[in-house]
Amino acid sequence: MNNNNVNNFYEYELLTQRYGLCTECKQPNTSEKWCKECNSKRLQQNFGNWTSGNEYVDKFIQESQLKARSYNELLEWVPYTQLRNIQYFAKGGFSTIYSGIWLDGHIDYWNYEKQDWNRRVYKLEEKFHEEANNPNIKNPLESNIEYGRPIVLKSLDYSSDINEDFLNEWKVHLQCQYEVRSNGAFLIPIFGIT
Repeated sequence: MNNNNVNNFYEYELLTQRYGLCTECKQPNTSEKWCKECNSKRLQQNFGNWTSGNEYVDKFIQESQLKARSYNELLEWVPYTQLRNIQYFAKGGFSTIYSGIWLDGHIDYWNYEKQDWNRRVYKLEEKFHEEANNPNIKNPLESNIEYGRPIVLKSLDYSSDINEDFLNEWKVHLQCQYEVRSNGAFLIPIFGIT
């Protein structure tokens, strides 16, 4: 970095307007196709349209949405109905890992033309439709579905007793994502909670 007054990579990107200016507010974008100020307002307007059923989880997701400087720092509430081909992968210390497909995929950026979120999905390979016939698959993929996002799911033991302390691991992970991003690197992001 050339400017000694800049504390981190993220601030340097803003100062140099690396990602250009927001189409709406004309302030520097905080990431490619991402304006933190405008997108946090859009997300906040939608808070009343979803709930996890748990006040701590809702608050946690909402806080992440207000702070997100890019899609990599954004958490969403993912209804279980959006998940397909859920298949056991491994058992860990306090969780079980599954693979699956998220039909909508995660938010990528705001599409000004459509006035809606663009979501990151991919054309699904034939293997996902073949896997849907496996009797061990939960919520199999329907044959007419062409797009989705392959994901890893982590089912936490005792997740029905979620409180602020329980969410601490995820808060720390998000803090690490922010810090790592401020230094010009990335962590594998957490996209949502279901």
